[in-house]
Amino acid sequence: YWQGDSFGARWSPDSKKIVFVSDENGQNAIYQIELSNKAPTLLLNSPYELSDPSWSPDGNYLSYLENNNGNIRLRLYDTKSQTQRSLALRAGVHSKPIWNNDSKSVLSLYESWNYPREVWSYSIEGGRERISDTLPRDVDVRELVRPQLIRFQSFDNLEITGFLYLPEDASADNPVPLLVRPHGGPTAQWTNSWHPFTQLLVQHGYAVFAPNVRGSTGYGVSFSNLNDGDWGQGDLEDLIAGTHTISKLPEIQSNRIGIWGVSYGGFLTLAAIARHPELFACAIEAVGMPDLEKLYRDTNVDGRSYLDRELGPLSGN
Repeated sequence: YWQGDSFGARWSPDSKKIVFVSDENGQNAIYQIELSNKAPTLLLNSPYELSDPSWSPDGNYLSYLENNNGNIRLRLYDTKSQTQRSLALRAGVHSKPIWNNDSKSVLSLYESWNYPREVWSYSIEGGRERISDTLPRDVDVRELVRPQLIRFQSFDNLEITGFLYLPEDASADNPVPLLVRPHGGPTAQWTNSWHPFTQLLVQHGYAVFAPNVRGSTGYGVSFSNLNDGDWGQGDLEDLIAGTHTISKLPEIQSNRIGIWGVSYGGFLTLAAIARHPELFACAIEAVGMPDLEKLYRDTNVDGRSYLDRELGPLSGN
């Protein structure tokens, strides 16, 4: 009996096989079904989550994405040699790969901390070419800051990660205020992608910390499920542990910490200032959910089904 959630099914060009993504083994991997036996088999696995398989038109290759701590790389699987390799080694986020008709290159969206989302072409023989260019001419990417991937231990010794953006002139002699940004969802993830408003805040002298607390996607099923029925508990303590970790850096003014979140991030913002008011000098929440029971009663059928999974049914809860 197949236990995993499955999605992203793609027929092979010869219509004899289907590849799809499933978390049957605890994290997203790529499986294959051959119509001759109809039993799914594991095709591509990794220490990191995989997604978006796409056949080349000649059926000789399969492109796919690999999510390594918020850096999502474009990779290639050779169906004849059964080998795999990266088509793009740069840190950042690739998405929505599609093949050119000649099977010699893959088109993909790509973005990073210093690139807005653009269309790039990657040759299977090596090399890349930018197809689109939407960066405004008055934006100097040399003034943008590269985020640091921060790892820290939470209250129960679980490792949590997040991205820290520090102004270039921040130092022990010139510490800066900190803004903490919990993401929405909670089934979402901060990635190493294009965040112009975060960069604007950094240009104005703020450090920004974007943690991926328990319940985030991108780290396997168990991690994503850790805050089911537990909103505002372990996930909040992850956020607080991360804030304490960053506040101890010499570049940070520990008495000038703010928090700002949208949707579920707004919920965590409200929970943070209610339970840890001594830690934050200010807070901004947008479309957060201060009353989860009212949220459940007022939402639509799809939203209620999602909340059943995330919080449990309202009855008896």
